[in-house]
Amino acid sequence: MTIFSALLLAAVISIDTLVLAFAYGAAQVKVRLSRIIIINLISTTLFGLSLLLGLHVGSYISPEVTKWVSFGILAAVGICKLVGGLLRKRGGHSLREIRLGEAIALGAVLSIDGDAVGLGVSLYNTSLASCIAAISFTFAISFAFMVSGLALGGKIIRKKRSDLSWLSGTALIVLGVLRLF
Repeated sequence: MTIFSALLLAAVISIDTLVLAFAYGAAQVKVRLSRIIIINLISTTLFGLSLLLGLHVGSYISPEVTKWVSFGILAAVGICKLVGGLLRKRGGHSLREIRLGEAIALGAVLSIDGDAVGLGVSLYNTSLASCIAAISFTFAISFAFMVSGLALGGKIIRKKRSDLSWLSGTALIVLGVLRLF
């Protein structure tokens, strides 16, 4: 894997972070810097472990299994968010903050595809140095995408003045469905 390949890999697997952050920003969900760091540390660490695992073992995980697990988790979290948004709407609460447990879960969920890709990429013709580059790039790009997505989503809600609390749940469900194709 070249440095360019590692950079491209990091950008591609960080797209989910951008989409999710945009949806959270639009839903006016507050995400502290510490939570952004936790989300990115967990997803990047899991991605890094999958790269390192791929350097040492063959492919025992079926892409079909990974696809369905990813879909199931994202769809379930998305449905919970949609239901939670409806309940908040009835209760009159529109702003909330991501809790530590949710940050940990998001970090794990956001890493699922990257983990499978990392394992697959590192199984063939990959060096430890290129794995370290991919891990570093992934943390930096995911962090930038998270901050940018939250800001852009927040700007849209401030300009539109409409309730987009449903967007994060819908985005997760769409991301889950996209895993199936």
